[in-house]
Amino acid sequence: TEQVAEVENVTNVGNDVVEAKPEVRISVDPERAAMSGTAPAAIAGQVYAMLSGTPAGTVTVDGVPLPVTIRFGGEMTTETLSALPVSAEGNATIADVGRVEEVDGPSSIVRQDTVRTATITGAITSNDTGGPIADVQAIIDDFEAPEGVEISSGGIAQEQGDAFANMAIAI
Repeated sequence: TEQVAEVENVTNVGNDVVEAKPEVRISVDPERAAMSGTAPAAIAGQVYAMLSGTPAGTVTVDGVPLPVTIRFGGEMTTETLSALPVSAEGNATIADVGRVEEVDGPSSIVRQDTVRTATITGAITSNDTGGPIADVQAIIDDFEAPEGVEISSGGIAQEQGDAFANMAIAI
């Protein structure tokens, strides 16, 4: 965003990326889980039940049946999650079959056609849109995106590119 904001004749540059917030990520090694007699999906279910609770029946108070849910009552830390038993025998923990770590995650996720996206926007203040578009494209071309990240242009830049491509086809 900062580089695009420095482009001549581009103003009101912003993005929809909200500052990251800490989240806990659990990564399970399927082979280690299988050797411990469990599967990643079963572990996900156990963690979900621990965090959201498991229905345990009802209790009647003053003639009114009330649902009972069992939830984890301690402090939720990476250490407590790592120590959670995950095998049927109870002799393996999440730490034995994977990794629990605190990472920075998005505080909100924007999707377009089910794909996570982040958008940088700006307004071109010149009648000559080609110059600013070329400057922004140079920034995009020089950016080394992490594996799995795709960068593309939209808006006026995409419309101009499509128009030029269509003109070339017509010629």
